[in-house]
Amino acid sequence: MEVKKYEELLKNIKAGSLMPVYFLYGKEEYFIDLVTDFLCKTVIPDHEKDFNQHIFYGKDITASQITDLASGFPMMGEKQLIVIKEAQSLTDLSDLEAYIKSPVDTTILLLAYKNSKIDKRKNIFKQLRDSKLVAFYESKAFTKDFEMTDWVNRKLQTEGFSIENDALQLLLDHIGLNVTQMANALSKLTLSNVTDKRINKDVIEKNIGISKEYNPFELQNAIGAGQKDKAYKIAWQMSKDPKNNNIYSTLTLLFLYFHKVYTLHYVQKSYNNDQQLASVLSIPPFFLKQYKQAAAKYSVDDIEYIFDCMRKLDLKLKGVGSKVPSNEAAYIELVDNILDAPRRRLIYESKRWSVFLND
Repeated sequence: MEVKKYEELLKNIKAGSLMPVYFLYGKEEYFIDLVTDFLCKTVIPDHEKDFNQHIFYGKDITASQITDLASGFPMMGEKQLIVIKEAQSLTDLSDLEAYIKSPVDTTILLLAYKNSKIDKRKNIFKQLRDSKLVAFYESKAFTKDFEMTDWVNRKLQTEGFSIENDALQLLLDHIGLNVTQMANALSKLTLSNVTDKRINKDVIEKNIGISKEYNPFELQNAIGAGQKDKAYKIAWQMSKDPKNNNIYSTLTLLFLYFHKVYTLHYVQKSYNNDQQLASVLSIPPFFLKQYKQAAAKYSVDDIEYIFDCMRKLDLKLKGVGSKVPSNEAAYIELVDNILDAPRRRLIYESKRWSVFLND
């Protein structure tokens, strides 16, 4: 039985609605570990764990041994839990077909199959996915910003917390789509002394160490709004802390930002619904206004000029054709080329036309 959300698994386990077999697989390890740990903590009473809870790694056990162990009965208890971590290392997974077809009621078998691809053409995969006796869950990695922001908001809400939008974007810019790192950051924040259980940029700066004023998110906003003095100030302060503000990371973030603004130019007329438009751009809906503001300031031609400048700076940073600039010089060049793009592009094009006409 396929389960779409890990929250559903946790809810059922907490309610005592247990399945004979759990098969957890996919690229995102965090949710697999979360469900595995929750089962290990809650299913078997502490005084029974020594003899009714068994944890193995796939490389250390065979399917035949798993079947023998799972076919046995618990000692002085109602259930036994068998956990196979890194089940992708099992070389004979298909040999579990007979047991999966008819599992023992008093055994809970969990297979944690991480990262590696599973051959979906094999009978064992179809059996695990389709059996009503199996909780089948695919743990998918986040690929879009709004997937992470939705998850963060849901997670904090279940713990009685909330987070301001700009604070959430600050975390996202700093951590990206790494769920484990984001979960660790949220754990620090919720354990801190948060007023009214509402997380803002001040709380993040104090507990995570990200500057609330000088960070890629604030730089991006200042550039998008055309606030030159603010953008230069942020860039200069960031450039003096290369450990936390590597120019390559900032260059990449701003490229992705302008790529979305560039896309917005071409798709915004096709969508009347902001929710759909935000989904196309893979951004949280509450940030769409800022992207529209940037699109109004930077034309398609401006952005293409910016992309060309970014490409040239990337080559410089790699030492191609010139001396590698300092972190400070690279930051100033990057911001200078972006903010002055409309004027510089016109000058560049006028020179090209002048050469063409003179020829």
